[in-house]
Amino acid sequence: FGSLGALRFASPRKAWLLDLRVDGGHSHDHVTIPTGPTSDTTLDRFDSWANATLRVGPRYYTARGTRLVSFAGVGVIGGFTHYADGEEGGSAWERNGWTAGVFGDLGATYLVSPRLGLGGTATLSAAYSRWTSRGSGGARSRRWDYRITGPALSLVATLYF
Repeated sequence: FGSLGALRFASPRKAWLLDLRVDGGHSHDHVTIPTGPTSDTTLDRFDSWANATLRVGPRYYTARGTRLVSFAGVGVIGGFTHYADGEEGGSAWERNGWTAGVFGDLGATYLVSPRLGLGGTATLSAAYSRWTSRGSGGARSRRWDYRITGPALSLVATLYF
């Protein structure tokens, strides 16, 4: 499941896109290492993460027949990231960051019915991200990067109401 979005039509050929992607998870590793005939060493490690990204911008539509429409759109991206990992009795890190950027979409939708469209989208994006990390023992770090991503291809189902 990629994202969940909404389109608000301002006219028959222009809509505003609001698209939200949220993901996250947690993993835990439990490792047992035999260290002797009667004893073992156990290591526990975890990773947790959460991301939220919001895309907002106008989208322009062109009819390509009675059931096919193409579209193009541009907009801004904003997001937040949280990540934590650590080992029992060992080091631990927490990272928090944000992302800001721009995107462009090109796509088409086939109208299966007046209320359902199936299609695809190609997205190109450019973004700047910045993170601050804190580790056990008072360690701190900062990181930033620029990214250009794409084209990312998506299959899209659209409900109109």
